[in-house]
Amino acid sequence: LHIACQYGNLNLVKFLIKKGMSVEERNEKGDTLLHIAYKYKRGNNNLLDYLIKNGVEVNQENGDGETLLSLAYKNKDKKMISYLVKNGADIEKEDHGGRTLLHDACENGNLELIKMLLINRADINKKDQGGRTPLFIA
Repeated sequence: LHIACQYGNLNLVKFLIKKGMSVEERNEKGDTLLHIAYKYKRGNNNLLDYLIKNGVEVNQENGDGETLLSLAYKNKDKKMISYLVKNGADIEKEDHGGRTLLHDACENGNLELIKMLLINRADINKKDQGGRTPLFIA
């Protein structure tokens, strides 16, 4: 199943899941099927849609503590960020310092992402471990 996701082979993914393979399996790095499909850049939205509809949790972290949303942000992948937010990604998920995606977007002056997060009701007053809100950081 991991290899099918790596190659973006939706038909094989469907076949393997129908045959009972678990969508919860992770690879040796702790990546979920969504992480794998995205990392190999073959994770077209049809494959991602199918995986999400069949139980792959969009907010799971990989072995490095990254959700797919944080990975997309790190890669400056605006389309994937928008796709994930529309498909239930937790925009309030905190990193180890209590920072959310909005904290990072404010710190980096990413106005487009700030607007999208605020439209989706991100908390502008949420404090990180240092007591700073995204509004303060901006």
